[in-house]
Amino acid sequence: MQEYLTHPIHGKTILELLVYLARVAPAVGVSVMNSTQKPDDTACPSVLRDQHQARFSLRAGSWQVSDVVLGAGSYSEGLDASRLLKSHKGVGLLKGMTDESGIVRTYLADGRDADAILVRARALREDEGTLSGDAAGQVISSRGADAILDDIGAVLGRKEDKVWSETVVDRLAQLNPDAYGAWAELEGRAKADQLAAALKSYGIKTEQVWGKTDAGKGANRRGIDRQHIIEAISQRDKKRAAK
Repeated sequence: MQEYLTHPIHGKTILELLVYLARVAPAVGVSVMNSTQKPDDTACPSVLRDQHQARFSLRAGSWQVSDVVLGAGSYSEGLDASRLLKSHKGVGLLKGMTDESGIVRTYLADGRDADAILVRARALREDEGTLSGDAAGQVISSRGADAILDDIGAVLGRKEDKVWSETVVDRLAQLNPDAYGAWAELEGRAKADQLAAALKSYGIKTEQVWGKTDAGKGANRRGIDRQHIIEAISQRDKKRAAK
């Protein structure tokens, strides 16, 4: 990061923004991570370093440099990264992540380590409901990533300005069972979530749409605006024509 903070024009602005993020971003679940090979007040000012409770230092040239990285007083606590050997590649001192500080390694993750990490990561995402696409067994089609735009355009009537998401999903399943059959098997809100996730990359959001149920009762449910689909198709075609 020293390349950014010492920039003659933008360095000061970048520093101010990073300090701001380091102060407020953790409150919304975002962790700011900064790394540098020159941890002095020019390349990485203390106003930014002091925002980081968690510190990690690879082998340093002296205990003073180690103290700059790990925080003042670390040497007196017995933490000195200058004592690490040159042969200790990827090994460093970690402070602030737990109640105890110590030596950790950042390398040599073998196949079994990778399996354990990935299995745990998947379990966490399943618990949070954030899996999508191939990882969740949701394969749209091999016809291309943009096929869904054309398919939705095909199942919407010319006089239908806004349509419920679940209705769109059911129509898509009838149009192409191989691509969308699994979507139609989802229950109510899950159908809307699936369609919203598929359209997110095009900047298309679902919204509350007034309609009538099969029983003739009026209801507000999530749906899409036909005009948004038309605009997305138009933008896509313009990009293709420009290539």
